[in-house]
Amino acid sequence: MKNELKVTGIQADLYWENPTKNIAFFENKINNLDKDTDLVVLPEMFTTGFTMQPKNVAESMDGYSVSWMQEIAEKHQIAICGSLVIVENDKFYNRFVFVHPNKELETYNKRHSFTLAGENKVYTSV
Repeated sequence: MKNELKVTGIQADLYWENPTKNIAFFENKINNLDKDTDLVVLPEMFTTGFTMQPKNVAESMDGYSVSWMQEIAEKHQIAICGSLVIVENDKFYNRFVFVHPNKELETYNKRHSFTLAGENKVYTSV
C-alpha cells in the first residue's frame, strides 16, 4: 500500500466562458503529468472563469464537463476535482465536483458566496 499522496494543482489563465478551450487546456496538462499523480485539483469554475452569467454556461450533472472529469479519472486512474456552474431545477450552483478513479461522484455546493462580486445574487447556496 502506498504511504504517500501526490496532489497536483493546476492553475490557469482561463478562457472566459469557454468550456471547450478550458477543458482542452486541462486535458493537455493532465495527459502530461507524472504517472504517480493521485489527485488533480482544478480551479474554481474551471470551465468558465468566475462568471456571474450562469445562464450562458451552466451544465447539468450529466453534461459534458462532469462526463469529461469521469473519463479522465478512469483513464488515468486518478481522482480529479474542481468547481463548475451547474443548473438544477432552474437554480444555478457553484458546485465542487470530486470524481474518484472509478468515476464515482461526490459534490458540494458552495455556501459562502463572494458577495462583493454578486455571487450570492445568482448562485444558490443550499
